[in-house]
Amino acid sequence: MLSRVSLDLLSLRAAADHAADIAVDGNDLVHGNAPAIAGPVAVHAARAAPDGPDVPAEQRLLDKIRRDRSRPQLTQPPVCRAATEDDLPAILAIAQQARNYLRRHRVDQWQGEYPNADTFRADIAAGACHVLTYQGAVAAVFTLSRTPDPAYDALTDGRWRSDRDHAAVLHRNAVAADWRGTGMADHLMQAAEQLARESGAHAIRVDTHRHNGAQKKLLERHGYRFCGNILCDEPGHDPRRQAFEKLLR
Repeated sequence: MLSRVSLDLLSLRAAADHAADIAVDGNDLVHGNAPAIAGPVAVHAARAAPDGPDVPAEQRLLDKIRRDRSRPQLTQPPVCRAATEDDLPAILAIAQQARNYLRRHRVDQWQGEYPNADTFRADIAAGACHVLTYQGAVAAVFTLSRTPDPAYDALTDGRWRSDRDHAAVLHRNAVAADWRGTGMADHLMQAAEQLARESGAHAIRVDTHRHNGAQKKLLERHGYRFCGNILCDEPGHDPRRQAFEKLLR
């Protein structure tokens, strides 16, 4: 006889298949000198099994499916706006969630003091920090700058495809934990691209840790191409980053 958990799993099989396609945004993303997001995390449905040792594993899967089904749903596009000092507590909370996510996934990125309140205050003062809000709450953050990043001038193992003076730089992008897997990271990338186009940029450059698979999948999905390797300034931690670029047609 099938266990109750097994029967529940059978009834939620379709939900498990859907959950397998959900992307973790953060950190869904974060990225390198500027973090990531998370990318797709597959959820594999276990076969129904009788009562016994397999039940705990089934229960864990069932709990995962229920969490995925309880995620908030985007019923309208989020609003992108320039960040203000009032947004700082929410921004720092998102950064900490991204830091925790990367630690759990053994990605040595954002594991020191960077980025901190001073980092984001400087971004806000420069008018480069933006947030995505949904129903008034801050759901994601990113920094888009037209100031060339000196670290990008030392690119190795490849080359940039654009002129540095006509490229925007995407840094410090992350999605709030509650909004991972909802498509919020895709909205973030779209908003950054729109702002870059409006600024007259011909390309967007970004970097991320080589082990940040979620961010790399997000970048690939949005048309970014690997251009080479750089070193970032994150004392005491792995400084190696992979650099990507998207040309804006």
